[in-house]
Amino acid sequence: MKYTLRLFKQLGHFKKWISLTIIFNILTVIFTLLSTYALVPVLSLIFGESEKVYEKPLWVIDGVSVWESGGVQGVKDYASTLYDYYITYFMGTSGLITVLFWVCFVGFLMFAFKNISRYFAGLFLSYINIGIERRLRKAIHDKILALSLSFFSEQRKGDILSRITGDVTEVQWAIFSSLSRAVQDPLMVIGILISLIIMSPKLTVFIIFLLPFTAFAITRISKSLKEPSAKARTRYGELLSMVEEDLSGLKVLKSYNASRLSSKRFDGVNDGYSEQLARISRRRELASPLSEMVGSAIIIAIIGYSGVLIVRDGVLSAPVFIAYVALFYQILQPCKNIALAIADIKRGEAAAERIYEVIDAPVTVCDKEDALPIKAFDEGIAFEDVHFAYPDEPDGKKAVEAFSLDVKKGTMVALVGQSGSGKSTMTNLLCRFYDIDSGRITIDGRDIRDYRIDDLRDMCALVTQESVLFNDTVKNNILIGRPDASDAEVERAARIANAYEFIEKLPEGFDTNIGDAGSRLSGGQRQRLCIARAVLKNAPILLLDEATSALDTESEKLVQEALEKLMDGHTSFVVAHRLSTIQKADVIVVMNGGRIVEVGTHDSLLEKDGMYARLIHMQSFDTVESR
Repeated sequence: MKYTLRLFKQLGHFKKWISLTIIFNILTVIFTLLSTYALVPVLSLIFGESEKVYEKPLWVIDGVSVWESGGVQGVKDYASTLYDYYITYFMGTSGLITVLFWVCFVGFLMFAFKNISRYFAGLFLSYINIGIERRLRKAIHDKILALSLSFFSEQRKGDILSRITGDVTEVQWAIFSSLSRAVQDPLMVIGILISLIIMSPKLTVFIIFLLPFTAFAITRISKSLKEPSAKARTRYGELLSMVEEDLSGLKVLKSYNASRLSSKRFDGVNDGYSEQLARISRRRELASPLSEMVGSAIIIAIIGYSGVLIVRDGVLSAPVFIAYVALFYQILQPCKNIALAIADIKRGEAAAERIYEVIDAPVTVCDKEDALPIKAFDEGIAFEDVHFAYPDEPDGKKAVEAFSLDVKKGTMVALVGQSGSGKSTMTNLLCRFYDIDSGRITIDGRDIRDYRIDDLRDMCALVTQESVLFNDTVKNNILIGRPDASDAEVERAARIANAYEFIEKLPEGFDTNIGDAGSRLSGGQRQRLCIARAVLKNAPILLLDEATSALDTESEKLVQEALEKLMDGHTSFVVAHRLSTIQKADVIVVMNGGRIVEVGTHDSLLEKDGMYARLIHMQSFDTVESR
């Protein structure tokens, strides 16, 4: 229950709504009891059992109040006698039919007030539920943005999505929707029990001995709900992951005729999820009929015992007996609600645990308490014996090992090598998407971990091999790095990136929505938008990870010329394999297995006739063959 208790701490932000919910729940209980009490005078009038009282009873007799002399029973007798007095009086002045009408009308008002109070209690509770759900979604989303990339390498995307959607909804309905039951139903049970004791102490004592059997049965069922609920939430996450993967790879599935294989995989996860839901339903739905069955048995026992009290002992009148049964029947639903609330909380606890697994996840890449601001640098960037391994590598294989390099300000550095040699990793480390295991990366001689992360990343403009775009307009995708840029600056960035020509042909130009991940654009168009975004940011450090790989030959030449102008005066790290991108670099770093194997210019490395020369020879051969 620790996660449920943590969730309840969120209620401190909704004191106003909680107060109103409690008030109207209390009013609902009061009017429910009064509406049932209204049955007694109606039945007494109908059966002619209303006692005639011609003298108004006194609250204080010989200086002693009714409460002091008779306690609860004295108050009950006083109220009953006072009621009979007024009924006698009005029957004498207005007649039985008129009195019966007004008694029925008052009873109707009690029912009306009860339902009005219940409406407002539910309405204010819904405000609390919506607010809690909104705060939880925001907490998870903010934490997702704050967590380092290493966290997501160990998680499935669909599982994360299920936590911010399905789990939050589950918590909202399973736990916080039970708040009404947690307030109203216990009050209702207590109020009804007190009323039953007042109406017939003997009969109520008889009932109290029977109720624990219901509570025991329901509690046993509720405890068994948490384990299948946790498994169901996990299966749901797998389900979302699989759907997301199928949507992303739909072309591949169709081209390889792998739809049957994908369907078979989906059926396995879907069947597992359905099986867990069935287990939950079997156990949860058993709570209500079981409690009702036990309640029905108790009512039958009440009727039997009441018959003894009416016929043999004569201590219970027929109208009071009918009202008693009606009142007791109303205690069954609150008892069932409490049982269901316990079951729901157990089910919601599993969802809450999954939510807090994300919220409580440690942020491994974060600012120091005394982190320094940085807006620019004067000297350069240095990598000093850098070692790094990705957290999800099972054997701890190093992605980068003993990497040392001095880069002066304004230098263009090209990182080349075979796939998996650690080129892209270096750009990730410079932006502090990950923190290195040992060694240092410095800017102007100071470790980048001493600077504020936001300031460090403001100094970097990143263009990756994969075109990362969002379901928004062309303009807003370009503005991500500089939201305050003018329309003229956006247009200039688009022209430099050779994107303006196709943008102006779109239906709404810069205001055209490009769809999920830019799905309405071609691969080359998407990449040019990403380059325009980097151009607009105009950061002092450029990180180009195969930035021109998705462009056709003509577009590549135009964009390459624009990038060369952009890189002039900037410090650039270019991960590339195309000769046109590499040969003009000030420094070319050849990597293999995470290590630097060669460093030099294009001409000097060709003269060495080493790995770089072999890579260039292979590329030149491939180029000739493609022609």
